Amino acid sequence: MAALTAGLAPVRPRRRGAEAGALLLLCAAQLAGFAILARAVPFAASAQAGLVQTASKAGGLGLGAALLTALALASMTPGARDARLRALGVGALVLGAFLLGLDWTQVQPGMAGKPVMAGQAGTFFAPGDGLRCLAASLTLALPLALALTVIGRAAAPPRPALTGTLIGGASGLWGGLVYAVQCPYVTAPYVALWYGLAAAAGAVLGRWLLGPRLGW
Repeated sequence: MAALTAGLAPVRPRRRGAEAGALLLLCAAQLAGFAILARAVPFAASAQAGLVQTASKAGGLGLGAALLTALALASMTPGARDARLRALGVGALVLGAFLLGLDWTQVQPGMAGKPVMAGQAGTFFAPGDGLRCLAASLTLALPLALALTVIGRAAAPPRPALTGTLIGGASGLWGGLVYAVQCPYVTAPYVALWYGLAAAAGAVLGRWLLGPRLGW
């Protein structure tokens, strides 16, 4: 019995306020740092198409990232309720924000009333720019994903695969928001496809890569 208990140590209680504060500081620093490196006034390019569309894109991504992050943190608590239905609710809210505010009238992606972007005339999805958007969003998702993984490993969530999925989805949406700081596209097909793929790819990668590493 002594040998079994020799390596045991008291479990430190989680400090949720400190976790949330650290995540907010990290996200604010990343958002400001990317804007400085990109030499972009945040959302100025998309705002030329309209403030409503810009607010819809930024608000949908930001709200989705925040709510999925909160669900990920909640799922780390032993005995926590299953967060899958609530995660679907978050998806519905984000989709609703996109549907209500984004631009459905312009054939060309980008700025309504402005010249069609070079090489993109007559397209909805702008695959060249979209693939860059997807790759950049997933890259910019890494800081939040790593921070949530550190918290998750210490918390040992009861459903590590679910927690990993939520971490990946939240991080994908957050990376999309950071990239959207300098992205001019506000058409609904473009935003829904490429930023939606960032969230979906993040969720799949989170379940596959993080899930096995979050349990004891």
